[in-house]
Amino acid sequence: IADIPGFLRTIGEFERDGVAALIHLYIEPDPGNPQRYVPFFIQGGLSLPDESYYRLENFAKTRTAFRDYAATMLGLAGGEDASAQADRILALETEIASHHWDNVRSRDAVATYNLMTWDDLQQLVGVDLTPWLDAVAPGHQSGFAEVNVNQPSALSGLGSLLTEDRLEDWKAWLRLHVVRASAAFLSQDFVDANFAFYGTELTG
Repeated sequence: IADIPGFLRTIGEFERDGVAALIHLYIEPDPGNPQRYVPFFIQGGLSLPDESYYRLENFAKTRTAFRDYAATMLGLAGGEDASAQADRILALETEIASHHWDNVRSRDAVATYNLMTWDDLQQLVGVDLTPWLDAVAPGHQSGFAEVNVNQPSALSGLGSLLTEDRLEDWKAWLRLHVVRASAAFLSQDFVDANFAFYGTELTG
């Protein structure tokens, strides 16, 4: 990955395997016209359950535990400067979360119904998402002529972070998501570290 288009292309490929998602994607009937299906674009990019975990003081311990988890996982994977990468990841996800809608607003069926053309979506995000689309839906790009964007301001906020000067932050973020998605298939140290955070710290 040498630039943002390369990052988006890689993210699109991983999305097909359920590894990492900046934008959660699914296909469902159009609420305004149930006779057809449309792609739904949902805010993504977070490792913790929702934006409140990055904002509220009562989750400060969880944020610290997540940062330590990230450093542990990257260290086990042999990454250089795992601690510094973990700091980058937490800082980046905190910025992503600052643009996310909260759970209440995200359940509003009216507020989350925002049909737009692909060109309108591109303008909203402010970043060319074509590399992502080509990778996530090869041969089916025409199916994205019109999409529903659940949280428009979250996607425009995401676009403001997809800049070349943040590329190293995004690469660190992606490394963690790849290792996390693979943890169950790796050695016991990875399994234990992953369970200690997601199975114990988050869910008890």
